[in-house]
This record gives sequence, structure tokens and C-alpha cells, in this order.
Amino acid sequence: MKKNHLICILIGLTVIILIAVAALWFYEPAPAPDNPKKDSPPPGVAIMNIPYLFQPSKVELKAGETAEENITLETRKNGPGLVHYTVPSRVKDVYSTEELPWPDGLNISIEPSDFMVYPNETYTSTLTVTTTPDLLQGEYVFRLGSHFEGVETGGGWLTVVVN
Repeated sequence: MKKNHLICILIGLTVIILIAVAALWFYEPAPAPDNPKKDSPPPGVAIMNIPYLFQPSKVELKAGETAEENITLETRKNGPGLVHYTVPSRVKDVYSTEELPWPDGLNISIEPSDFMVYPNETYTSTLTVTTTPDLLQGEYVFRLGSHFEGVETGGGWLTVVVN
């Protein structure tokens, strides 16, 4: 290796070391915020202010009984808009798209199922499951649908267990 090449390599390494030392010497960390939790959402709060829908996933009752559960919608910064709840079909199981016939002797209703909502409010509807005494025991799974006008369309599943 020639003497000139060795000198160039040593000069290059020296420059790199000087740059690294200068970067460490002049580095100033950003000041800590006065309130570090101010800009972060509290645990359990969804980011982006999307609405949150609390709905039951399971209802247990005996044949001939009636059960009621609440469906709660927190609109957060969304709205105004119309909300529409449905129970469109019975399905084979949770996450299934295979529809089954609706059982005789079982009725599911949601009241109110159509209503206007506004930002930063909480709304509660009542889901009512009514059965007749001759309804067969077992698990029945239903799709729950929800549509928040201009915001989101979604839903979930409701398992009705008849003992």
C-alpha cells in the first residue's frame, strides 16, 4: 500500500472521529415537557376520537323469560348523524356469514333503534330478548348491525343461551 493511501485513510478516520466528538459535545436534548401525560390519551381511550359502541356479546335466559341489556354509544367528536341498529340475521357461529333460519319463539328488539346523535354525548338503547316457553334449549348466534351516518358502519355478534 502506498504511503499516500495510508495518509488519506488516516485523515478520513480523523475527520469522522472529530465529527462524532463534535456531535456529542454540542448535542442538547429537547427539554422535558411540563406535563408529559398532557398530550397522550389516558389508558383505554381510543385515539383519533372514533365513536365507541358498548354492546353485549352474550345473553343467558330460560325459555319463557325476557332479558334486557344496554347498548351504549359514545359519539366522542363525531356527529351529528343518524344511528341505526339492526339484528339482520341468525348465523351459524361468531364470525360466520352462513345464515340460519330464525328460531320460532325467540324475538330480539332494540329500542330506540333509530335516533339522531350529536358530538361528545352518550346514548343508551335497550336490547330486549324475549323467548317463549316452548323454545328449544341451546345457543343461538345473531349478527348485530350498527350504522352511524357519515362515520362508520359495523356491528358484532350476540349469542343467546337458552337454558
